[in-house]
Amino acid sequence: MTFPVKVTRPEEPLLQGIGDFEVPDELYCVEDVTKDLDVLLHARWGGEGFDGTRFEEADRPLLYRRAVGEGGVLCSATPTDRTTSLRTCPISPTPAAPGTSPCSRTW
Repeated sequence: MTFPVKVTRPEEPLLQGIGDFEVPDELYCVEDVTKDLDVLLHARWGGEGFDGTRFEEADRPLLYRRAVGEGGVLCSATPTDRTTSLRTCPISPTPAAPGTSPCSRTW
């Protein structure tokens, strides 16, 4: 299965140089149960899950961050093969300065 991944927040420095892309893999859906996710990448999907559960078509978060106390969490549900892996970056509750990238390394 191949599914399209859309950049939700193209202005985000963390996603500098990353555009929409397709992933040749299975889709892992993340539910926004806390309703405070800052979604950066998403895929639109609806259908039947492995256990037969039906899901309404909706935008599903694939890369998001969430503030936790003085810091935060960055979660990626995108596959990690060499063709679709993303850069890893330190997370701060304060965005990077305009024109700069918060990324410190790649994987």
